[in-house]
Amino acid sequence: MVKKYPNSLVMTTACLGSESSIHILNDEYDKAEKFIEWCMNLVGKDDFYLEIQPNVSDEQTKVNKKLIEYSHKYGLELIVTCDAHYLRPELFDIHSAYLNAKGGDRETSLFYADTYLHTEDEIREKLSYIDKDVLDRAIMNTLKMRDKFEQYDLHNNTDIPRIIPDTFELNHTFKPAYDQFENIKNAAYSDEEQDRYLLYLIEEGFLSKEPIQTITKEYFYKAMDRINKELGEILGISEILNQTMSSYYITMKKIIDIIWSSDECGGDSLVGGRGSVGAFYMAYLLSITEFNPLTCGLEIPHWRHLSATRPEIGDIDLDSCATRRSSILSALKNYFGEDKVLSVCTYGTETARSAIKTASRGLNYNSDDATYLGSLLETTRGATRTLKDSLTGDDGEPINTQLKNEMEKYPKLIETALGLEGLINKSSSHAGGICIYNEPYWKTNALMLTPRGTKVTQLNLKDSEYVGNIKYDILTTEAMDKMRETLDLLLDANEIEWKGSLKETFNYYFHPDNLEYEDPKLYELLASGKLPDMFQFTSELGSNILSKVQPKTLVEISAASNLMRLQAPSGEEQPVDTFARYRKDISLWYDEMREHGLNEEEIKIMEEHLLALNGVCDSQESLMLLVMDKRISDFDVVWANKLRKAIAKKDPKTLDETKQHYIKHCKEIGTQSI
Repeated sequence: MVKKYPNSLVMTTACLGSESSIHILNDEYDKAEKFIEWCMNLVGKDDFYLEIQPNVSDEQTKVNKKLIEYSHKYGLELIVTCDAHYLRPELFDIHSAYLNAKGGDRETSLFYADTYLHTEDEIREKLSYIDKDVLDRAIMNTLKMRDKFEQYDLHNNTDIPRIIPDTFELNHTFKPAYDQFENIKNAAYSDEEQDRYLLYLIEEGFLSKEPIQTITKEYFYKAMDRINKELGEILGISEILNQTMSSYYITMKKIIDIIWSSDECGGDSLVGGRGSVGAFYMAYLLSITEFNPLTCGLEIPHWRHLSATRPEIGDIDLDSCATRRSSILSALKNYFGEDKVLSVCTYGTETARSAIKTASRGLNYNSDDATYLGSLLETTRGATRTLKDSLTGDDGEPINTQLKNEMEKYPKLIETALGLEGLINKSSSHAGGICIYNEPYWKTNALMLTPRGTKVTQLNLKDSEYVGNIKYDILTTEAMDKMRETLDLLLDANEIEWKGSLKETFNYYFHPDNLEYEDPKLYELLASGKLPDMFQFTSELGSNILSKVQPKTLVEISAASNLMRLQAPSGEEQPVDTFARYRKDISLWYDEMREHGLNEEEIKIMEEHLLALNGVCDSQESLMLLVMDKRISDFDVVWANKLRKAIAKKDPKTLDETKQHYIKHCKEIGTQSI
């Protein structure tokens, strides 16, 4: 490979662990010379350098002196580098503690004493035994070598996997609406095959799930309007990003088909999409999701999933059976190719709590003391305050004086733990993320093995996306396994009949379109606390929420799930308690609105948004619709989404920014009492 592309690679002999250094240390000079000659022959004398380093150990001194001899013998240039394991000498104790915390017999004080980034003066001092002219030339060679390097960037536009369709022909089912709905017409006659193929799949789904003879003309045009809007977002983003966004949904549908398929995945895993994609009607028609947003009883705007005003590739979560994870990956590799599917790697860091424990181990403090110190860290809404903020108050909150006082009892613990916090300390596999490629992964990424032997990308998710990769989330949930087991038990007990495949059996009995939602006994059972398990409500907290809310509709179950995640500041009424109180007596909501100065017209606006939710804004969608109302603050999708993310990610800076923008907009349009 190197010979094929000459003048593309620079080589050096590297550190004490290199092949040439090991031969020199073992007095195997003939082997060292053969290796050097091999390197010279591979890249040429001008691109091969002998590397000396400012480590004062006897081993490094021996290697340095021998390499200077070889420089004269072969006419090779020397360079000076630092074997930098940490940045500066004052960090040596932290580095030593970190290595000691890993266990084993490691002599850090000798080997790592000089492995930091040196200044030129420090280099000259430690290499003073080398002739000044030789050292001067080596330093200049290092700078000259740098000038040989061509700067390059690994950035690529996102390369969405493309499913090459078999021969297909549009039915033009939607042709009566072409003149009224331009985006549908544009997709139907698009020059891009993927756009036409996506519309073909939408047609197929529509004919299957919304048979023409069963729907009204009004509903038909309502569906066309929704499809037209959604295709408009897809086509608009395609143009902005210079991508064929249709491919993303085609590939996602194919992934789902593969997981369901009996011949490709054993036919033994349930699968379904969830998240914001539930707002897309076409996702329902493509069987990416199973819930029809047009008939679910809630206002779910399509832009909650995708909008050309914030051009980005959609993010769809698939749930599948945890026990079938390996067979799912095998099936995807069988279809797309072994070298075109990789799990995404993750890199873990030292958190505040783990930094305290690691530092304590490294400094030989008692592990129970470390556990106690970790318990003093403050947690707000599930997020632990960083150690740095806890000890310095840099986040604007009061210093955690109890934690600081306790840690000060252990010499060097504070500075060591602070030095370790945020340090990358492990690699693993993303919970559900996989990258699928049009070409072999090694053209843009690289492969490595996790400690458990899983093949993953070397680049993390952010960097993988930077080089053009796209992630598909195929999550595994216990709930899917429970549903699968329940289906098997019902089959074994002859309570249901096998319909030829797992997908057909599941859809016949359990597809949301075929479920009973009005039976009061169902909701009584949910609120009774006797139900052994329910997705999202399996914990004691979940059971208590159901008991408080006493849901009578699917909308109220959804609200209960949302409210369970909301937490009011300490001492204030929790949102779920407010919901239950208003549900019992809705007049209390009206009293509160009037107490806050809302007039009757404004109360009617709030009714439009929140009456069905008993006066409580329970979800991100409800929040976005409120702030986008032209009579309230008239946010556009971009600002509404920014507010949603700020709340979800608990980002106080962005939250304050959106708050100020909200107040400004309200004043501009004349909203009362601002």
